[in-house]
Amino acid sequence: NGIAGITWEQDQEWLRQFESQEINHAEWFDLISARHRASQTTRYQYAVIARSMAEGSIAPDATSLVADLLAQGDEVCIVSGGVDMYVGAVAERLGVNRWFANYTFEFDENGRFKDIIYDEDDGGAKVTYLKKIGEELKVPLSEIIFVGDSSNDLAAFQATGRGIYICT
Repeated sequence: NGIAGITWEQDQEWLRQFESQEINHAEWFDLISARHRASQTTRYQYAVIARSMAEGSIAPDATSLVADLLAQGDEVCIVSGGVDMYVGAVAERLGVNRWFANYTFEFDENGRFKDIIYDEDDGGAKVTYLKKIGEELKVPLSEIIFVGDSSNDLAAFQATGRGIYICT
């Protein structure tokens, strides 16, 4: 019945409502957050789900490519519009130390879901993090090769001036 009781069908319906502008981004995430709060799912349960999802979602070619890049001494970073627990689990499986997720699950003192913290400008958030990575590594944005798979990656492609778009 989906994560936190949100079925695939319900998730797709909310997405459709957002894309057709029946609801705005904040309203969309208010619906999602309310369902997560009502589910009483714990931080531990989310972490188990995230690790399981990461285990089954990484393409073998991606795993070997990242391993090869890391073995060559290249820096690999994950910059995602996903949820922090999932992106962190993917990064851990790939051996990637630097990662960014635009959506952070916040929990209360009892480990219950509280809210989703995010920057509504997903593309802008990615560019901000790319700039941070560039500063830390002393690499100009023009030397970063960005790999993306959705429209929220356009700003990152524009900021770096180069990249690889993967059709999924």
